[in-house]
Amino acid sequence: MPIKPWSDRKTVEECTTLPNFFLKKYRNQAGLYHGKMKCKRPNSLVQNLEYKVRLNGHTGDMSIRYEYMRPNSSLLREVEQRVPLASSECGYRGEGGRRWWFRCPRPKADGYCGRRVGKLYVTSDDNSLGCRSCLDLTYAETKRHNKSLDRLINNPDLLMAYFKSDNLRRSMLGLDAYEKLQQRLERKRLPMRLALWALQRVL
Repeated sequence: MPIKPWSDRKTVEECTTLPNFFLKKYRNQAGLYHGKMKCKRPNSLVQNLEYKVRLNGHTGDMSIRYEYMRPNSSLLREVEQRVPLASSECGYRGEGGRRWWFRCPRPKADGYCGRRVGKLYVTSDDNSLGCRSCLDLTYAETKRHNKSLDRLINNPDLLMAYFKSDNLRRSMLGLDAYEKLQQRLERKRLPMRLALWALQRVL
């Protein structure tokens, strides 16, 4: 029985993602750098992305410019935004240099978000960058997740009652839980004794 998404929140998979991996090349350097990034994802909301990075010790900032296009539109809008940067030590006592992170630049009542994140997102409703929390994003897998199945898997007696129920909806839910239980057993994501006991109770 297919599980319908229970939330109308946007997912990170629907957005254009700006990861911080390109900052790795500046791990042990300070100074001013610039470059370009190409969005490999088809139907990306962002095109022709250029950035300038200024690093100074443990802090830094990035100026980023890109062209934004809404879905089902041919109008390009140029966007320029400043993103503060933060860093953390890599390796023992920082011997591996520094790892750079974004500070979410999303405006707040008392300034800006400032959350330290590894990815920023651009949604179809807004052309400015933000973190997953500020944009209220979730994951596609989370939207498909059904907590009722977990409840049945963790309670074999209840799973058996649903599996043998005369109610079609309950029996189908029990069948889905049974299939998921088998999948978890194959992937060894459940303790073997618990999984075998649950399967024996149902069968």
